[in-house]
Amino acid sequence: MPGLLTRPFTRAVSTLSGAQPLWLWTSGGLFTLALVCSACAWRSALHLCGGRIGRLEAGVRYGVGSLVNSLLPGHIGGAVRVALFSRGLAGSERLWVASGIPAAVGAARAFLLAVLVLAAAGSGVLPAWTALAFAGVGCVAVVVSAWAGRRKPGAHRLARMFDVFRAVGRSPSTALPLVGWLACSVGARVLAVAAIAAALGVQAPVAAALVIVPALAVAAFVTVTPAGIGVTSGAVALVLHARASMRRRLSP
Repeated sequence: MPGLLTRPFTRAVSTLSGAQPLWLWTSGGLFTLALVCSACAWRSALHLCGGRIGRLEAGVRYGVGSLVNSLLPGHIGGAVRVALFSRGLAGSERLWVASGIPAAVGAARAFLLAVLVLAAAGSGVLPAWTALAFAGVGCVAVVVSAWAGRRKPGAHRLARMFDVFRAVGRSPSTALPLVGWLACSVGARVLAVAAIAAALGVQAPVAAALVIVPALAVAAFVTVTPAGIGVTSGAVALVLHARASMRRRLSP
């Protein structure tokens, strides 16, 4: 039993020791950039609800939520982010208003991930139908925004959760900063994963990243463990194994 446990660990250490440091440092910088862009996306969503905070404040509040997610299970960091960002709003129902921000950000990110999956499908890495789930979430967000934009704010507290969608429905162009920051975040994350793949000697690192990033997004959504321990690593392993199997089948 000890031998069975130490062999994978030894192989992992050997692989990491052979990784190229420059690519690893590059990936670290890109992941940091993705985090900053995500914080700015939350700030843009808060502005749609009438709130105002600075970029540094947004980065700190978003970072605290990420830190909580890495230490505690059950996506508690998301609730912490909502509570912290709600301080940038006025009124007694600001917590309800801020509760709609993660839904709006998640829907916009899902739409961008659908585009990412379609790009991977165009290169033959993934079947095109895998983009349907992400695209479906984005379409639901568009419908909700159009519906909320035609309705007046309700007196019920739950209705305040649709304030961000209501703002987008009334003026769709106001969502451009939100989508732009999220596009930068997703792009930086793809490049960061590609840099790690290149550091580890994975063939076609960009193609691998186009598959790994959506897989990580799904794994992060369904997992309840801190930082997605076990689930995210398993998702990456399955993706790389599937790509290797596909290459073997296509090779003459």
